[in-house]
Amino acid sequence: MKKLLWILLIFLLCALLAASTLLMLAGKQNAHLQETDYILSPDALPAEFDGFVIAQISDYHGDDACRTQLLDAVRRRDPDIIAITGDIADPDYIDESLTLARALADIAPVYYVTGNHEAKLEEEDFERLISGLSDAGVTVLRDESAVIEYQGASIHVVGVDDPAFRTGAQLQDLCTADGFTLLLSHRPEYFERYVSVGVQLALTGHAHGGQFRIPGIGRGLYAPGQGLLPNYTQGVHTEKRTIMVVSRGIGNTYFPPRLFNPPELVCVTLRCE
Repeated sequence: MKKLLWILLIFLLCALLAASTLLMLAGKQNAHLQETDYILSPDALPAEFDGFVIAQISDYHGDDACRTQLLDAVRRRDPDIIAITGDIADPDYIDESLTLARALADIAPVYYVTGNHEAKLEEEDFERLISGLSDAGVTVLRDESAVIEYQGASIHVVGVDDPAFRTGAQLQDLCTADGFTLLLSHRPEYFERYVSVGVQLALTGHAHGGQFRIPGIGRGLYAPGQGLLPNYTQGVHTEKRTIMVVSRGIGNTYFPPRLFNPPELVCVTLRCE
């Protein structure tokens, strides 16, 4: 019995040491921003948009740990537009999120769509967030579209509310314009919908890279709406004429921490083939 207790104690100490090491590693990783570049040539892109740069920020959650790095990186990239693909704020971090939005709007035109975490805000807080974004010069797209003009040509940008808002809007009704459509949506798990309506380029987030990424495999462990070993947690996914980019996102305001999965700023450069 005494030997068994010693074995149990050693096991518990080893487990505690391993857990502490992983937490320290996660803390170090989560404080370092990774910049990911994609060069994409989607269908129907006007020739004038060759070289157009989009900086994508997703799932900020009001987490200030990387804000200075993030703003410095975006300024250095000098994007033509900035796309915020949902979950910019959590209930206790609205001011932090608006501070980021104001700084981003000083760099380039900003387009924003909601995520599921905005749906968790109290009505008064949500209205303060949306009005604050608009006052900062951010284009808020809630089941709406806008036109982006560049070097004498134009494309359509469509922004959809997160399904948690239950707006009932139909994506196909928003994507009826001829020409090129850039879709901003929080959810990557609806990729087949984006393909079915013929979106050329979709920018998404939500999955947090799978929260824990498995070393050597390159797969995320879990994502809401997709379950274990999800398909869409980061990177570029292509089907038919639709390209979808999934950002791993920035924030980590809730337990468990991200592991082997640093915060990510995505920069997309458009090219005409």
